Amino acid sequence: MFNFLGNKNKYNTPKYRLIVGITNKDIICQIAYARIEGNYIVSLAYAHELLRYDVKLGLTNYTAAYCTGTTDVTGDEFENEPVDGEKHPFRCYLGVALTRRTTDAKVFSALKDAVDGGLDIPHSTRHFPALKEENSDLYAKQFSCFVKAGIEPSSFEALYKAVHTVIRADPSSPSPKKADTVKSKW
Repeated sequence: MFNFLGNKNKYNTPKYRLIVGITNKDIICQIAYARIEGNYIVSLAYAHELLRYDVKLGLTNYTAAYCTGTTDVTGDEFENEPVDGEKHPFRCYLGVALTRRTTDAKVFSALKDAVDGGLDIPHSTRHFPALKEENSDLYAKQFSCFVKAGIEPSSFEALYKAVHTVIRADPSSPSPKKADTVKSKW
């Protein structure tokens, strides 16, 4: 016999997910919820949108993962607690699919961005990426494209702080421009 004595008032409440996808050339963060017809995307951000904020290189590194949404540059640990008399923070859960969940994964950098941006996501701070000292060969390999472009790795912090202020000023994504196409009749 089946037990049908569940909550009858929660049948149409979606469970929102922060889905982080990392490809070879892009980082995708989206907030979605599931329906029978398919997933509905509430919000979507790509790392290649950082090009309009003067970030030319490094669109798949930790900082680009952090910059993908609206951010808070202070770096303080931020917990989204409900305040009496105000709206609760938007609650969602991290969905990483088949991405590896190691301690320094880029997924957790995007999670830190979302938490700092005001989302209420259950998390543990031990997974947030931290800077580690590397050897010189790995350093040269990691930052070779920046050195070729004439960007010093020591100026990254100032560059990304400027990007964060511009993102906070206007976090909206630009509407895609439609190309003028000539429709031909067959």
